[in-house]
Amino acid sequence: MVMRAQQRVGETQVHVWAQDMLVAFGVLVTRALPQTADFVLVRGKSVLPGPAQRGVQAFPDRQGAASVRARVEREGVVLDAEVVRRRSGLEVVYRLRNGSAAVYRLDPVRSVVWLDGKPVEFGIVRSSESADPMVLPPGSGESGVVMVSSSGKWLRLLLALYREDGRTPAAPLWFDVTFSALDRLVVVGERR
Repeated sequence: MVMRAQQRVGETQVHVWAQDMLVAFGVLVTRALPQTADFVLVRGKSVLPGPAQRGVQAFPDRQGAASVRARVEREGVVLDAEVVRRRSGLEVVYRLRNGSAAVYRLDPVRSVVWLDGKPVEFGIVRSSESADPMVLPPGSGESGVVMVSSSGKWLRLLLALYREDGRTPAAPLWFDVTFSALDRLVVVGERR
């Protein structure tokens, strides 16, 4: 992977997905450091659910349905999600509810959406009940819409929550759901 800075100074994050591995890098562009190329080898452990841990599969209940719904529960936290098909693409309307005693952190940047097996760009609009929108305290929730600007036959959504307990980072709590047969949904909510 080669990155070329478009600015003389700045900072960004890069997340590289390779099969079942995610590696996150912080990238700093500055004039204060020498401009040399460094090769970095990073060995990481798998951060995606393995085959035995695959998430929920959801299908339309009938031909011509308006949406596909799914529910995933993990350690007291519930994700309810519904996919609708629009002319502009697919939308996943979701609601996360923390019914546990733990405090979790949500990092939308590490969320991933696949459409027909390929990772795709997506937009997300979120509304949090918490003062800190990155934190999901006990008894609180978050709702939002994940927007994908194209349609396909199936969409996989992967969200991760990280427990906030002051210890070293633990394995994330995965919310993994695949919505199938989306090409059978009717287009909703838009004028013809």
